[in-house]
Amino acid sequence: MTLQCRFKELKVQLDQAVQDQTSSIKVHRCVDISAHRDFLTLSWLGDLDYWRSHAVDAEVRRRRKLPENKGVSEERLRRLSLPLILKRHAHKQERAYALERVVFFKTSNLVPETLEKMAPDCVPGYREAPLHRHIVLARCEKAVDKGGEPEFTRWRVQTKFHRLASDVIKSLSDEIFPKPLPERRKRRWIWFVCLAILVAALGAATAVLTVPELKTRFLPHPHHVDRDELESLRTQLAEMVEVDQALRDQIAAGRQVDAETATRLTELDQEIAAVWARLAALPVPGTQMDRIGQAACLPVRHEGDRAFPTFLYAITLDRDASLSLRPLADGVEMARNRGFTEIPEQPASQLGIAAFETLVRPTSNEARARSCRHFVLLIENDPQDAGRYIARREAVERHFYVFRP
Repeated sequence: MTLQCRFKELKVQLDQAVQDQTSSIKVHRCVDISAHRDFLTLSWLGDLDYWRSHAVDAEVRRRRKLPENKGVSEERLRRLSLPLILKRHAHKQERAYALERVVFFKTSNLVPETLEKMAPDCVPGYREAPLHRHIVLARCEKAVDKGGEPEFTRWRVQTKFHRLASDVIKSLSDEIFPKPLPERRKRRWIWFVCLAILVAALGAATAVLTVPELKTRFLPHPHHVDRDELESLRTQLAEMVEVDQALRDQIAAGRQVDAETATRLTELDQEIAAVWARLAALPVPGTQMDRIGQAACLPVRHEGDRAFPTFLYAITLDRDASLSLRPLADGVEMARNRGFTEIPEQPASQLGIAAFETLVRPTSNEARARSCRHFVLLIENDPQDAGRYIARREAVERHFYVFRP
């Protein structure tokens, strides 16, 4: 089996494992899994309870080694550990924290170029791993104190190396879905309060369902994203951007611009802007909005479990390792109306990371001064180099909240 086929198959099995776990334990976690030629990447978000769950597991393992806990059930040890962990995490921020994993498969002692560029500190650990094993690199944003900002830890090689794909899937699944926290004991009076709230909620729900005026006001029509429409828009956008870039490359090479080429470029700009506008109008799943640590600078409209942020820019990770930025009219106009002054309003293409960050840093600094962040649409073309792809993606995420349609 080639490496590319191996990682494609591993992605399919991981997707199924996440779906099975979600349906069995009723915990939804947004997991992004991508298979590349030489490796597989996955990332997910964990809230403060996620980190508390892992801390409880660690405390149970510590208590299990004590002589006085011999024969004590794991459930009781988890209950005994819970108060200590809750106290230890009481000052931590309630927010979404990102976790990332990269999976390699070692077939020789040659170190993959991607690993050398992305995580050079992990090269010795990779060399020490036995052949024909899956090797997992890990990094994460750990829970931070209130008022602090989370930072990614350094990449590290996990100590366990797995021969079988099923072992890798189980290990990663256990990391994504830790055991839930034991139920916290509540005083009896809380049950009476809960019962009163339940009765009130049932009464309100009955009124909303039976009174036409209330039903129209409080039960908006659901919006769903048509997957076929989304894929069609992505394909159209990729094709138009490729043609646009080819024409601009010809102009940059010194070719004289005739009237037909100039007209075609103008038409392409209008068509690309129209497709971006249609993508910006698509509803964002509620789980995507959980990424917000600070408030969104521009209004976010909610309808049921869907959210509609106002996007400031459309940003493309180009195949030539550069970035392109296109302002979106609604977002720019709304930002101006709200008093934002550091908003570049002209499209920019073929930007390196340094040039991109120089361009958008005043925008993100102005947003940070207001304790908010802007949303942008991000289109990721097929990465030719994983290290450069990750660097460009992280450059965008340092300044904006990202939605990938």
